Amino acid sequence: MKKLFTLLVVVFFALLGCQQPPAEKEPSAAEVKEVISKEIAAPVRSAAFGISVNSIANGATVSEVPVVISGSVSTIANSMSVNNYQLQGYEKGSGTWSYTASPELGNLTVGENIYEIKAEGPDGISVTTTLTINFEPAE
Repeated sequence: MKKLFTLLVVVFFALLGCQQPPAEKEPSAAEVKEVISKEIAAPVRSAAFGISVNSIANGATVSEVPVVISGSVSTIANSMSVNNYQLQGYEKGSGTWSYTASPELGNLTVGENIYEIKAEGPDGISVTTTLTINFEPAE
């Protein structure tokens, strides 16, 4: 019965002047192995790779110094920086970071201060967040 149906399909397409639609080709063992190898070798990108500031709210106004900015970061982070300054005290895998800002250090001025906080992880992945602090010194 199956052979008869196949023959009818071939005759039908021949009458229409069409070729029989191509059958799906099974992938070879080598093609399957290549796909599996590529999937295994692909770098793992963690959706959970992130950074947060826990010590001060974005847009906060401060009047006392020094200002300690601190937070958490994914434990896969290799390094941390604030405004391109590499945090010397950051320990890879610790999950926490901190940065001190003050007029004496030259990284806190009267008015608006913007801090770009960046974590760099494996395989060149990185994540950045921005924190704005307004500094109005107490008189």
